[in-house]
Amino acid sequence: MNTIEGVALPFEMDKLKWLVDLIYIEGPLLSLFQHESGDYYLLYWIDCDDCANRWMIVRVGLNDILRYIHREISLRSLLTSTADRFVRIVDLDDKLMPLRSPALISCTSLPEEFLPEEDSFFSSDGVAAIEESVKTTVINVSIPERDMGFLSSLVERMGWKISVDNIKELAKKTAVL
Repeated sequence: MNTIEGVALPFEMDKLKWLVDLIYIEGPLLSLFQHESGDYYLLYWIDCDDCANRWMIVRVGLNDILRYIHREISLRSLLTSTADRFVRIVDLDDKLMPLRSPALISCTSLPEEFLPEEDSFFSSDGVAAIEESVKTTVINVSIPERDMGFLSSLVERMGWKISVDNIKELAKKTAVL
């Protein structure tokens, strides 16, 4: 793998909680995580060698994730149009431990080989996979109050049989236990 020129900046990988794989072909290629702070991150696989897998880490908003899932924006746009204007590149070993501090890189400085094609829209097969994952997996996600509108919109667009009121009621019941 090529050497990455960027600012070495520690990142708390252990504070990320996996939510769902958005692209999976013989292993995860694009996965959504939530940091314990409440922020959402995409990890996008970009390269590998005998020692490590290289991933791009991008902080994203839930609205942008929804726009990507519904094919309103491409993966390339999602990865390069972040509000932060930078991404992290990290090499992880087979136990998902960083081999060195992630490199902070401006979105405009990303090598072309790290980026998906311009027409890299979400696959309709991916929607089915997410729906199946949701049916078979209990996902414990902390959703800040500011993102409840997003959750409601996602539930409606995906056609799931649950409402935000059901979720709030469930949260009240489980908080009592």
